[in-house]
Amino acid sequence: MVKKMFLLMVLFAFIAAGCNSNPTPSAYGEGVKTEIVDTAPYLRKGPYLLYPGGYNMTVLWQLDTTQSCTLEWGTDTSYSTGSVVTTEHTEPHQDADHQHKYTITDLLPGQKYYYKVTVGAYEYPASFRSAPAQGLTPATKTRFTVGGDTQSYWEREESARRSKIPGEIGEGINAFFTAMVDAYTADPNWQTLHIHQGDWTDFGRHEGSWEQTVFSDWSGIRQFLSEVPINGCYGNHDEYVYPHPNKDEDNRELTGNLFKKYWPYPFVGGVDNIDSYFSFEYGPAFFAILDEYAAGNYPSSNGFGATQLAWLVDELQNTDKEWKFIVHHQSAYVGDPHYSRGARKYIKPIAEAYGVDVVIAGHRHMYNHCKVDGVHWVNVASSGSSHPTPCNGEGAACSTTGCLWCNSTDWGFGRFEIDANVLNFEFVLVDGSVEDSWRIVHTD
Repeated sequence: MVKKMFLLMVLFAFIAAGCNSNPTPSAYGEGVKTEIVDTAPYLRKGPYLLYPGGYNMTVLWQLDTTQSCTLEWGTDTSYSTGSVVTTEHTEPHQDADHQHKYTITDLLPGQKYYYKVTVGAYEYPASFRSAPAQGLTPATKTRFTVGGDTQSYWEREESARRSKIPGEIGEGINAFFTAMVDAYTADPNWQTLHIHQGDWTDFGRHEGSWEQTVFSDWSGIRQFLSEVPINGCYGNHDEYVYPHPNKDEDNRELTGNLFKKYWPYPFVGGVDNIDSYFSFEYGPAFFAILDEYAAGNYPSSNGFGATQLAWLVDELQNTDKEWKFIVHHQSAYVGDPHYSRGARKYIKPIAEAYGVDVVIAGHRHMYNHCKVDGVHWVNVASSGSSHPTPCNGEGAACSTTGCLWCNSTDWGFGRFEIDANVLNFEFVLVDGSVEDSWRIVHTD
């Protein structure tokens, strides 16, 4: 009855306003915001997922009031494998903010699981797929998607920046996530893992900026975050304080670092270390997630710092995984002159010396693929951020060092598929068409 009364109030308000606040549906995504009727006044963020490593999955959500919750999970919707009552937790160095977090352990490899968060009388069901078998060459294919820079310049209209997707702020980001939902709805084997290359939002130290972008109420965004774990790195915008356009010296402090508040990955040095780098394994793949701003302000020539670089060398020397990936924010090779000199000077020789297959980055809002001295550099930062970055030549005509393909105008995401000694990549536009593809074959 309460829900019906609430819906009637919304309808009357809508009629009184004489207009529809939702945008016209777009061919590039649902173009529809979720009416947060069932979530009010309880669910503020989530549920959403991150991958902590092993056969485990971390489920997170945030309320707007103090209340215990129940999390249940299983291999079907009877949720019979396990359940737990959760209470609020506070990430170290952050303010208490009605957050809940629980890591489900001892999952079967490559298995689809269903889970449900219950808050009072409200239920929020979702699902995920556990990590593939951790052998060097699993019998099944290993898949994951990539894409970052999920900004929208949250006070500006998307339509004022691009004509591809008209409508409200955040609609482009929703189209990006919706396209990936569509992909794994068509082929459930793609409901796996997503790699984010930083710049999660425009002003990373402003709560409202997070809630206008990656944690907004758009239905495609909410669905993807609840069904696919996201592991990613720190970007320069993730340090910005609204309305300051650039990063300040004191932004490296732990207190108020909303990236660590909402994405508590297993960072090197633990919770008391401001640096945001870590590694994990996923099937036959090793990932090093780097913090490009650990030792200097953007755009420092070596923000990685000697400590992190030594750690990276040690990690690459000691992994036995067939496929090696480095993820950081600002690419060393993109289709224009705005490249990371630090990555080109410090990451490039390490990648070449220790057999890294692909370096995944973003920052420049485009798709770009280069191959330099045996290493593939892929920039997938076309996730809905407002302003396009011109390529130094479009498509295969790009002329930057090692450039094989560049697209500066279209939203899309990347997806990797590993099949034993073969890696396949596709850049998929938000309308589902594949614009670019390439592969790597290990011969020894």
